[in-house]
Amino acid sequence: MKYPISLLFVLLVAGCGKSPEEQLAGSYESETGRTPVKHVYLENGKVETYWNGKKGGDLNWKFVGKVVHREGNNITEVLQIEPNGDLTEIASIYGGRRTDWTGTLYGHTWRRSKD
Repeated sequence: MKYPISLLFVLLVAGCGKSPEEQLAGSYESETGRTPVKHVYLENGKVETYWNGKKGGDLNWKFVGKVVHREGNNITEVLQIEPNGDLTEIASIYGGRRTDWTGTLYGHTWRRSKD
């Protein structure tokens, strides 16, 4: 049986999709006060932090439903993945209690960087 080349191409491309972990992996930047902060999300669930270009502590991340939980220092930040790939903090969990940041000045966006 012969298959059109276009059908074979579609099947090949569909099988090459990235996992959610691979899609999230990468660098994200923001400013805390006036200090540039960079988070590098690794596919293994780790986050490397850089404050003003200097290596800081490491954090952990995982998917919880459709959001990302970034965990470390006894606090969990809840991040929403934006359509353009940026991450927006929408809540934090401390001592088992969740505080939503939606509609406040506290949550901010981590811009996905090109590197």
